[in-house]
Amino acid sequence: MPKNLKDLKKFKGNDYGSDWILLPVDRKKKVEEIKNLDLHEVNVCGYVGNKNEAGNRRVPVKLLRLDKLNDQGQFKQLFDILEEKKKAKRKGNLSNETLGVEHTLSELIDKFLVDVAWEFKDFKSYRQRGGYWKRVIGDLPLSEVTTGLVKEHKYILKSNGPHGTSNLKPATVNRYVETLQRAFRFAQDIGWANDCPISNKKVPKDPEVKRVRWLDDDELKRLFDAVELSTNQNLKDLIHFALNSGCRESEALGLRWKDIDFKNKVINFRVVKRERQCMGAKIDENGEPEFEMAATVYEEGLKNGDDVKVQKLENMPQVLEILYRRRGQEDCGPFVSERVFPNAVKRSWQTLIKSTGIENFRWHDFRHCCGSYLRQDGKDLGIIGSHLGHKSSASTARYSHLSGEETLETGAAISKKLYG
Repeated sequence: MPKNLKDLKKFKGNDYGSDWILLPVDRKKKVEEIKNLDLHEVNVCGYVGNKNEAGNRRVPVKLLRLDKLNDQGQFKQLFDILEEKKKAKRKGNLSNETLGVEHTLSELIDKFLVDVAWEFKDFKSYRQRGGYWKRVIGDLPLSEVTTGLVKEHKYILKSNGPHGTSNLKPATVNRYVETLQRAFRFAQDIGWANDCPISNKKVPKDPEVKRVRWLDDDELKRLFDAVELSTNQNLKDLIHFALNSGCRESEALGLRWKDIDFKNKVINFRVVKRERQCMGAKIDENGEPEFEMAATVYEEGLKNGDDVKVQKLENMPQVLEILYRRRGQEDCGPFVSERVFPNAVKRSWQTLIKSTGIENFRWHDFRHCCGSYLRQDGKDLGIIGSHLGHKSSASTARYSHLSGEETLETGAAISKKLYG
């Protein structure tokens, strides 16, 4: 008859519903062996003998009901036992099979990050999103992380964000859920969990409005005025380079002199700069995850999966002027580097944009400025996508509504109807 705590956890048919809770103190103990606890008989539907031969039978089993506990001292007794076993486990004196505690979500997140995710290019994001799940429900056993609970926190992320200060875009919320999904798939692979609270199918994407933030004429003038007053030549050059080329920040910072063909006036973007890349991971002697982070990593290949993006400079005199001057290192630094922009300008940029009073504008929005200005000038979406190096036409489609060319004929038709 199944009386071990390890087995009882899985059984269904409890007549008391949610009125009782099973606290597995030791998987090898029987409930009767836990002293000083007020146990009550309930009916649990379980298999006796071979499942195919005996079928279902109701058998009386003693379980601990929280509503029948005599006093708070019994709670303390249980948790003292659990804490002692946790300490023994951390010191290596107790195996997982005799530890009466299921693996928690925090343990799973740590193991997932250390064993798998540290090799991901976007490990930093996985670590951040995993940290959120550890913070809000990390103490729960894996079996208690339910689909309903995940949906509840998905709603919280949409409304308040991970820190309760700002909401998140639907796509970002999906990434939080996908991180949890991948962790549970890993748990299934290593035998820590039988089920995943998120469907094994790809997490469905909620509809979202793509961000398109560009500088209007007044904002552009304010930015240029502030840039001219800045003493940071690297910042000036990077801003103008970003506005003209529409390249990603990582592409600009990864650009090497050997990637520029001055004779034919062509840039070949081949390398991206990544800040904070994980080079290795392990669990330390205290059971905590430990990551070896590299401050700067340069990688071949672009974000869209291409090996190279070619950009011609014949009609971009400002960019050519910047490159010629930087090649001679005039006011751009005391040494010659293999990188065109060897120095990051994050702090200088934050100070400058704050001084302009321009709100809700990030460095990546220079890329949106470039695409928006091209569309407003009537350029085809395919041409814009090529200039920006988009992976798919869906990325470029966000600029489709910015052209007024389509309204020329419709405007004329309305005017003719109204005024003849």
